[in-house]
Amino acid sequence: MLPDSAATLAAFLLFVMPGLAFELTVGLRRPEHDRTTFRETSVVAVTSLVFSCVSTTVLWCLSRVRSRWFVNLDSLVAHRTYWSVHYRLVLRTTAIEVALACALAVLVASRIGRGRIRSVTTWFAVFRDNVPPQSRALLRIETTSGTIYQGYVGAYTADDVPPDEREIVLAPPLTIQRKGMAEVPIEWDRVILSGSQIATITAAYVVVPTSAASST
Repeated sequence: MLPDSAATLAAFLLFVMPGLAFELTVGLRRPEHDRTTFRETSVVAVTSLVFSCVSTTVLWCLSRVRSRWFVNLDSLVAHRTYWSVHYRLVLRTTAIEVALACALAVLVASRIGRGRIRSVTTWFAVFRDNVPPQSRALLRIETTSGTIYQGYVGAYTADDVPPDEREIVLAPPLTIQRKGMAEVPIEWDRVILSGSQIATITAAYVVVPTSAASST
């Protein structure tokens, strides 16, 4: 029978590592959500169990073809002394099983997370992440009072600030259209709008010279 320390290590490798690999890979591609400790633990345990079972099945099939390369699972379960006699083979098979389970977990997680879902706000995605090369985001912002401002994105508040407390800076060429009036240019260099003032934002990506595009 396996010693307690070895059994604990084996349990960790088999029922924790693949789930952690899965969660970490998914976390790199998808937004993090607030989840309870119980739910996090359950996801890791279930995914680890699934991938460990798959990898164990694969190794069991391979052991039928190449019996000297892998542990004989039937003998390992039936004979208590199998571990002590073939401990090197057991360790090697365990390492291969864990590596295969983690590889499967990362592969599946990568497939699941292929979409462009990230832990960023809409502002970051529209104003910077989705902007085509050599282009800038031209915004048309309507305020809660009905006034419309237009200009290029100059700057904006970081993502970790609440929406109502954010600010966005518009850069020239700037225009303003007050409710019921015609659109006119603004001679100022910058216009700063707070998130609490904004009703809607529309964006267009305009191709500009390389020097101007890189200035954002």
